[in-house]
Amino acid sequence: MELYRELDSVTQQAEVLGQLALIEFNDGKPNAALDRVNQADELSEVAPLRALTNFIRGLVAQRDKQLDKAIEFFEKANQLAGQAGRGALALDAGMKMGEALLSSNQTAKAADVLNRVAQIAQGIRAPAQERTACAMLAQAHASQKNFEAALGVAQRALQISTSLKFQKLIPADLYNVGLFQLMLKKPSEAVAILKQSRELADATNVPFMKELLFHLAQAQLQIGERSAAEQTLAEAMKPIQATQDGGRALIVYQQLGELAKARNDISRAKQMFNQALNIAKQVKNKEAQKAMKERIKELK
Repeated sequence: MELYRELDSVTQQAEVLGQLALIEFNDGKPNAALDRVNQADELSEVAPLRALTNFIRGLVAQRDKQLDKAIEFFEKANQLAGQAGRGALALDAGMKMGEALLSSNQTAKAADVLNRVAQIAQGIRAPAQERTACAMLAQAHASQKNFEAALGVAQRALQISTSLKFQKLIPADLYNVGLFQLMLKKPSEAVAILKQSRELADATNVPFMKELLFHLAQAQLQIGERSAAEQTLAEAMKPIQATQDGGRALIVYQQLGELAKARNDISRAKQMFNQALNIAKQVKNKEAQKAMKERIKELK
């Protein structure tokens, strides 16, 4: 007989089942977790337990990419945990709800939820959770083109990561701050911050390096650092090719061609424009094909 059955209180048995369900989920056994949750719900209807079981149901639904269901479960878990005075669980459920809303492109709702979560986390002095909420909130604001708000919460996330010495998170937080400064037409500030990110970044994180180097180059171009931008663009091509990002490759080859042409390196310019033309053909971008053919013709 399992230990939970030896407990006198039915509520205690249900709570142990709920905790076992969480362990099962974290061990990669979602079906076993749901079985435990169903058993727990049959034993008790008390708010703290139902908060936990709804939270676990939300985790399973989110894992299965059933985002509407996940949002519903996390919202219920958040409400019940709040009513039961389970602050930590309410915070976790709110965070997960915001994450699921963001994943389902409900960015306005996500921003509202994550803003409340960040405020609660700050209020109860839970800096790690506040940093996570701020990072996601920045994404939500950016998705709505609200870059001023995005920059503010991204800077808060960076401040927390720095104070807590979250070394692995600092490069991403620096990148976000730099990106939003670039979007706000502050390229000089963006270059300084993005360079810091590059110094600390894990060079083996190919998708991150692609975004970092590409946007650093765009900022360098905007402030007239042509030589540095050309070097950064060339450096960006390796992760761009590794991720087979045709759209970015097209832009970078075009820009490398224009930079070569500006310093009268016609051979290099022709080579880069031909590379851009090949990419344009691959991605079936007829407008870009026409533009590259014209640029190549102009070089003759």
